[in-house]
Amino acid sequence: MIKRVGVVIDFQIYFYLFQPIIQALLNNGFQVNVYCSKENAKVVHKLFHSSVGLFVTDLDIIKEKHKLRFMFHRILVLMLTRDDFSYQWKKKRYEMTKKYSGIQGLLLRLSRYLPHVSNAKINGLLRSLIGLNFSNPFKETNVLVGSLNASSHLLCATGINIYTFMESWDHPVKNPNGYVSDYVFCWNEELAEDWSLHQYDKKTITFFPLKLRYALDVVKEQRDTVVKNDKVSRRLVYAVASTDKFSTPTICGVERQILRDLAEFTAARGLELHIKPRPNGYVGEFESFRLKYSHVTIGDVQNLENDQAADYYYDTKTNEQRFSNVVDALLVINAFTTFGIDSCVADIPVLQLDLRHADGYEASNLIYDNYHLKKYLISPEHTIHPEGQSLLEFLSSMNEESLLDLASNYKDEIKQTFVPKMSMEEALSVVSEIIENETQK
Repeated sequence: MIKRVGVVIDFQIYFYLFQPIIQALLNNGFQVNVYCSKENAKVVHKLFHSSVGLFVTDLDIIKEKHKLRFMFHRILVLMLTRDDFSYQWKKKRYEMTKKYSGIQGLLLRLSRYLPHVSNAKINGLLRSLIGLNFSNPFKETNVLVGSLNASSHLLCATGINIYTFMESWDHPVKNPNGYVSDYVFCWNEELAEDWSLHQYDKKTITFFPLKLRYALDVVKEQRDTVVKNDKVSRRLVYAVASTDKFSTPTICGVERQILRDLAEFTAARGLELHIKPRPNGYVGEFESFRLKYSHVTIGDVQNLENDQAADYYYDTKTNEQRFSNVVDALLVINAFTTFGIDSCVADIPVLQLDLRHADGYEASNLIYDNYHLKKYLISPEHTIHPEGQSLLEFLSSMNEESLLDLASNYKDEIKQTFVPKMSMEEALSVVSEIIENETQK
């Protein structure tokens, strides 16, 4: 029996997720058909060259054929999802941090006054309604897809075994997944529980945080060498979560205030400050800081032409650039980003900010109240919590040794949650085994 599997990739960021999975399946004798746009097919050929058993199908042709189902699916999600699905969803419905224009804005405002479906039933109802008289549009029965993809309407069709892989730690709670998965592969037990509690899929499997693999492997080894050779610098790194290109003015304003406070603090202490922007933001977004402060440097920005927040790919070169100014950093300062977790698992101390009660940071509540930030980033014991004073005032009141102790203890605490219990190779073998067993049924 020929073992076949389809992999749906809507945006380039999912190539980093699926590259080792696809390679493992090919090594285990599967025929793998990657569904992506013609433009992204170039990435497939670059990553896998002419691998035996690898095929590419134009996803846009399938989507064009089912455009009405896509529109109907999006409307139903907006109209039927309850406010309490998550804080992120509530913010969207009530446009708390972003105003939506056109039909989407109109539907969001209208949906506030309509009855909604229980959270436990929303994905199942979407599958039933969108899947009515809709047979599998893919060539394969077994289909792999990343979480929060743009093909939920296609995955509501009948006759598909769906394997969802968690791409990011915040995906369980952002909004309904829009279909029902047969298997969901999560980073760890805690995130698997989050997925079950919010998406209600029955089979969640503790897998491996593939998004963190470069930090877990390459960067950690480099960091160990830096520490061993006593080469830690006097540089602090701030990982920016926002960009004017995609983010709301609220979060952009909060982060610029953080950067102003950090620039003043590091200047007074004789420290360097490196600003790590989002990889697909605008060139020059933070140039004003570099011009004003001689001790401030700014990291590179990639993929400038992309107009989708998730449409970029981390290749080896990009990852090297992402971490080039971090590996020997004294510590990383984090507010809202996954990069704080990346740094922790790479054994780099992280000073995690909780600014909900700091002077001048009142708007940060709209960000910090997101479920995943509250549970995983700012709930640990070793987080700094300025109250009744600015971030600059708080940091200025602490000595360097105390800050380093906090950052090191926080790093150790986060590692307990996010450093995987199994190797990537062990996790990938589990995937092949499960899909093979389903194929033989």
